[in-house]
Amino acid sequence: MANDTKKPRSSSNKNKEPAKKYICIHGPNHGGTTLIGAMLGASPELNIHPHVGEAHAFFTASHARYGYVNCGNGDKVCERWKLLNKKPKNPYRHMFSKYETNTIIDSSKLPQWYDNAPKEFTRVDVLIWRCPKALRRSYRKRLNRVEAELRYAEDMARIFAFCKQRQGEFVAISLEYLTRHPKKSLKTLCRWTAIPYFEGKHEFWNYPNHHFGGSAMITRMLTGKIESKIRAQRPVDDMYDELGEWISEKATASLYNLDD
Repeated sequence: MANDTKKPRSSSNKNKEPAKKYICIHGPNHGGTTLIGAMLGASPELNIHPHVGEAHAFFTASHARYGYVNCGNGDKVCERWKLLNKKPKNPYRHMFSKYETNTIIDSSKLPQWYDNAPKEFTRVDVLIWRCPKALRRSYRKRLNRVEAELRYAEDMARIFAFCKQRQGEFVAISLEYLTRHPKKSLKTLCRWTAIPYFEGKHEFWNYPNHHFGGSAMITRMLTGKIESKIRAQRPVDDMYDELGEWISEKATASLYNLDD
């Protein structure tokens, strides 16, 4: 009798739509969020697990890029983003529907944006972080000293707050590890996030990627304006290992030890 009652349930599950999943990329500005999103999203088929980039900007009325229809693939009028309504009832349901996909990779970096997604979708959190001194130096190249220090402090505070809030519910990797071991890193990340891996996936510039906003360097790589190559980043201070250990204690899995 027990076996008979299970058969109909098993049969109905066959026709059930696969669960939808959104992968939330967290990290600092200029810290590799667009890079890791592009690598995870790389695929010959656009709708398998698209990397949408900083999707929050498209749907946020107060953002300078609200409703823009250009993309990281170099398209000034991107047909992918033209599909979307900038004022949907729910952005994630809207993207899943329009892109006809079951997985979306979002590098918006904003926990409050991710928290507003419908609870019926499976959430996977990925944190990418960077050597603190290198991150501070990156800001100082772009901003005056005061603004650079403020932005650096905001980014680090957001990382600490995220790690404490999502303790035991995220995976982490350093930008230095990712760029030094791109193939090995991506293979592991794909296993952690249940995204299909294939040889050459880390060379994301060989595949269409219509992400919104994010790193200008990634856009230039995708459009062939600069050499397509992942350049190894190196730690420049002792805080790298200390931060890596602290994050690893909070994460379910972590990659940062460059000797591994």
